[in-house]
Amino acid sequence: MNESKPTHLDLCSGTGAFSIAFEAEGFETIGFAEIEEYCCKLLDQNWPHVKNYGDVRNVPTVRCSVITSGIPCQPISGAGLQLGEKDHRYIWKPVLSVVERCGPDWVVIENVINVTNLFLASWQDDLEAIGYQSQAFDIPSCAVGLSSVERHVWLVASRDEKRTKRNDQKQHSHQSFKVKQTEVNCQIEEIGIRPDLPSSRLWGGTKGASNRMHRVAAIGNAVPPPIAQIFARAIRQLI
Repeated sequence: MNESKPTHLDLCSGTGAFSIAFEAEGFETIGFAEIEEYCCKLLDQNWPHVKNYGDVRNVPTVRCSVITSGIPCQPISGAGLQLGEKDHRYIWKPVLSVVERCGPDWVVIENVINVTNLFLASWQDDLEAIGYQSQAFDIPSCAVGLSSVERHVWLVASRDEKRTKRNDQKQHSHQSFKVKQTEVNCQIEEIGIRPDLPSSRLWGGTKGASNRMHRVAAIGNAVPPPIAQIFARAIRQLI
């Protein structure tokens, strides 16, 4: 591990799209958590020196700058049965447990738009309970020039280092969070007009994944790297 670089732990990793985005902004990926066979092969091929812990419940306590997670959307999506916590693929609690144990400075969660109807508020409450304040963004793939109108919800949280029971200190930390989130907002507001964002020629596919990642299931579940890179860039400038 390069100690001069901020570190990134990639949960529910899929094809490694979050890692593509964060590494482009100078982060070092230190671990994956993925169980789908085809995606595991891709991760092993493209990141042979990065450990894949498999099930997110197997991730050890490691210090990292950022944790990302494209939490499986099948229990949440309006296209499915929306079973939520009754679906074995609903793994918000295990992901939250990793965040609490590892204590990253930042957390970025991606999911489908229907999460706003089912779980977004409770996820934010859960993050606040372990010392994080968060803000959600609704950004479709087409906002960065990708040939898809699929909407994605991005939940960005930062650790409240000064959080205590004293109201004055809680107010101070809240203001610090607002300053940091304002910087992120400035980056987000520039979507669609940033000439430095990766083009479809470089990223390929409807979500910005490499053209070699041709499996329909992998692409269908993928996080759009060009959007994730906007968050990575904003966070990189703040740490």
